[in-house]
Amino acid sequence: MVVFQKVAVDENGTATAIFETYGMGLGTYNIYVRDTMRTVGWGYTIYDFYDWEPSAMTEDWLRDDILIIDNVSIVEKAKTILKVEDGSASTGETTKVNITAMDVTDLANFDITVEYDPSVVNVTGVSVNPSFGASVCNLEHASEGWVRIASLNTDEGQNGNVWLATLTLKALGNSGDKSYLNLTVNAILDSYEVDIPFTVQNGTFTVGLPMNGDINGDNKLDLKDAIEIINNPELTKEITEHNYMLAHRFFSYEV
Repeated sequence: MVVFQKVAVDENGTATAIFETYGMGLGTYNIYVRDTMRTVGWGYTIYDFYDWEPSAMTEDWLRDDILIIDNVSIVEKAKTILKVEDGSASTGETTKVNITAMDVTDLANFDITVEYDPSVVNVTGVSVNPSFGASVCNLEHASEGWVRIASLNTDEGQNGNVWLATLTLKALGNSGDKSYLNLTVNAILDSYEVDIPFTVQNGTFTVGLPMNGDINGDNKLDLKDAIEIINNPELTKEITEHNYMLAHRFFSYEV
């Protein structure tokens, strides 16, 4: 079943018909967009738009009613998500964010461009998952706001949630400034060099003060930070003394 949604008309008078399909199998279909009310000549948009049976169409329809005859392909929705994490750091400081392929099957090679606002942040380094073998990281245009990362894997592909690369980001802007972290996927291939369907989840970089308690600087408060504290006696002592000082600002007691 095809459900008509709307027609969008641009400033040049070009109309785009938007519709959804339900219960139809994967494949390619002929679609006939018809103006059964003959409204286009009066400057209106399409009122009624489809007839799936070509043999039922008359010469009159072909001459007067048919606006579009085209093929529409129905494909499986991509389940794989290519994601870059959000990041933040104080001006002049660095942090790291990961690029990950989520829920992927047989990922053998990738070619990705990362774009950002170079007045806010800069990529100063890239590390690629060694499981992909050799790789190429083009940082020549990092100061212009983009870098390109590609793998050169000749082995089998990987499955699941797969770490692709880690970017080292340096904050250049002022506190509160933000930059997009946008991914352009030039290629994502399986071990047979077939394109893998995907969607992209872009990230955001924010210039700001580091998060309190974020010991390892990954912009997260989690068990890793607690382990860092436990394994560092000097740091544990420093935090204890700091908390003791804060407590005495509000309470009067002796330990």
